[in-house]
Amino acid sequence: MEFVHRTDVGKKRAINEDYLQVFEKSKGMTLAVLADGMGGHNAGDVASELAVRFLVDRFQKSSLQVESEETHVSKWLTEAYEGANDRISTIAESDPTCKGMGTTLIAAVFQDRKVTFAHIGDSRVYLYSKGEIHPLTKDHSYVNVLLDSGEIDEEQAKTHPRKNMLMKAIGTEISIDPDILTVTMREGEYVLMCSDGLSNMLSSEQIVHVLQTEATLTAKADTLVTLANDQGGEDNISLILSHLKVGE
Repeated sequence: MEFVHRTDVGKKRAINEDYLQVFEKSKGMTLAVLADGMGGHNAGDVASELAVRFLVDRFQKSSLQVESEETHVSKWLTEAYEGANDRISTIAESDPTCKGMGTTLIAAVFQDRKVTFAHIGDSRVYLYSKGEIHPLTKDHSYVNVLLDSGEIDEEQAKTHPRKNMLMKAIGTEISIDPDILTVTMREGEYVLMCSDGLSNMLSSEQIVHVLQTEATLTAKADTLVTLANDQGGEDNISLILSHLKVGE
């Protein structure tokens, strides 16, 4: 499995509130984590870094192995999210400069070809396979609630005044219940984890166009960031792109 990650402040923000990390525990056992600190709140950059570092530290010390059962990994992710939520909530309550901070959080545990994801917020995971891209996560946002109820359509969602309002975030809830999903990657497939600074700027068709080129993984990641900036760069842009090469 090959990984590349990128983060960029974008064209409209003064600071980067995204934070990400890829950590290889052992051969075939990797944790990829991406967080987008909540814009408009104090210390969004603090919250995103705290969440990512908390998960990586816990992963490094965990008993997880390539052979670990899916239920074991899911349980570990759920407990790690609860711990990160408690940590950020506690700091937010004790430090006035951090009051109200929170973050989205996507974590993926790669066990060779098997990948287990945990998701809170509106950062996203996509699976690219055979020329098509499939969303693996569902935004925990107010607009998505309206979409699900049929009150608005996709076009209205793009410009809705409350489209950035989250219904779930790490650090702002008493308890947290992440969505958990496990997939098995096939040769040639890609997993794209990204903040909304990328997904709000690029269409699925544009992402597919980049991923199906013959460029290197690094060049594909760089192109996605460049395109998001070219189309406005309205938010911080972050991604983790992984690829299961043919023959692995």
